[in-house]
Amino acid sequence: MSTFVIKRDVEIENFPIGCRVITPTKSIGTVIAHIGLSEKAIARALVRFDPGLHNHFRKNDEALILPKWLTLFDYSEHVSRREK
Repeated sequence: MSTFVIKRDVEIENFPIGCRVITPTKSIGTVIAHIGLSEKAIARALVRFDPGLHNHFRKNDEALILPKWLTLFDYSEHVSRREK
């Protein structure tokens, strides 16, 4: 029997415009806008992907992603991995 991790709702304010995030596909991008902030709409973040070897996206590709699927990009974590 497998167990699934249920992601709870995350507030869009946790991802301010300009912050770096990791998407569900492990691609790195920047939040450039918040969409759907009205009472009836679901809040989503507009993420612009960074081009690179592991990101198979063209420059300036964008996607709307629910905040519960985003993770803040931690520079110190990635730098310490590189030093090991």
